[in-house]
Amino acid sequence: MLVGMSGGVDSSVAALLLKQAGYEVVGITMLVTPPEVVPRARRLACYGEDETKELQDVERVCRHLGIECRAVDLHREYEERILGYFREEYARGRTPNPCVKCNAEIKFGLLLEACRKLGLEYDYFATGHYARVRYDEQSGRWLLLKARDSAKDQSYFLSLLSQEQLGRSLFPLGELRKAEVRKIAREHNLPVSEKEESQDFYAGDYRELLPAGKPGPIKDLGGRVLGQHDGIENYTVGQRRGLGIASGGRLYVVRIEAETNTVYVGEEKDLLTSKFYVDRVNWVARVPEVGEVVEAAVRVRYKSPELLCRLIAGVGELGAGRGLVEAAGTIRTTAGERLRGDEDATAEEDKVPVKMQVRDKEEAKALAGDEIEKSASEKEAGKALAVGEFEMKTGEASVADMAEVVEVTLLTPYRAVTPGQVAVFYEGEAVLGAGFIR
Repeated sequence: MLVGMSGGVDSSVAALLLKQAGYEVVGITMLVTPPEVVPRARRLACYGEDETKELQDVERVCRHLGIECRAVDLHREYEERILGYFREEYARGRTPNPCVKCNAEIKFGLLLEACRKLGLEYDYFATGHYARVRYDEQSGRWLLLKARDSAKDQSYFLSLLSQEQLGRSLFPLGELRKAEVRKIAREHNLPVSEKEESQDFYAGDYRELLPAGKPGPIKDLGGRVLGQHDGIENYTVGQRRGLGIASGGRLYVVRIEAETNTVYVGEEKDLLTSKFYVDRVNWVARVPEVGEVVEAAVRVRYKSPELLCRLIAGVGELGAGRGLVEAAGTIRTTAGERLRGDEDATAEEDKVPVKMQVRDKEEAKALAGDEIEKSASEKEAGKALAVGEFEMKTGEASVADMAEVVEVTLLTPYRAVTPGQVAVFYEGEAVLGAGFIR
């Protein structure tokens, strides 16, 4: 049994409980901060903290428990996978969530690969997250469930874990409340029983991790220039403070347009959203049929409430949000009437022109064949691709690919749904799936 340990009370108690349950436990910790990174202000965090002190805390706990302790240096991988993503998203005018991505790619991914290379074979990997996992015999899938302590539930941060990852994961704190965990630590005299909690992914100001921004205009929704910004990386949807512009009323960032380097501001009512799209969805509890309407709840960021919503899997432009190149072509469909809004069109070989975003021209050719052109017919540009079966000129788009795009309709409009953040869908206590807000 490998236990991911951070030097905090939660992971330490997780290791303690597993040893008491009879497992052969090895504590592992990952090092992700290069020595030269020294934030102007420090607090407990995943990146930028004093890792020497944190490693010492892990070693003290492992000695106290009588278990082996190993450290794995992943700072290069973290720089490439997490900090690279973090910077790229801000440069695109989006607000990233590095913690969710780190869990899926680093902590439950590359860390365990590195352990195997070190000869650390394991049956399960455990962490101090507040969540639960259970195998559902009927569906044949691993379920990710909310923690019993709703105030500490961290299923949101684990929502991008694959079925394989969930199948080898244990969360010993999932049935406990934080006060119980702290009590267990004190009763067993753990060296970190009074240690404060980690608060964020970075120990300093996140802007220290970003290159200098390029100045540009701040405009109202009518296009009138109200001021200048010092880089779109310094702004996020919903932000009110620090805009540096005078106004007779409160103004908020309502849109960031990376292509023109423009920050748009408006009134609070302009932040309300009732419909949005989620890309690259990782389905957990089940995979809905393409076009299926699902009644669920969604959290649009970790601290948001659960919002009642309707989901439709596979509705939206295939590949939208993945790249910057627009391409156009035709598809053959058995549901052309739905794609075009024409109830009389039922011919199975009905050709529907479409426009989509792709990473580059080669991907466009692979998706839609030689008929791709530089511009699309405005008549049908932007129509949804995902209702009914269809095929491109040269090959097919799989149902799984289509199901990775979800249309979300909120039953009550909500404020500041932010591109780049992770949306997590729930059916009761189970995580249905999660992806990135477009």
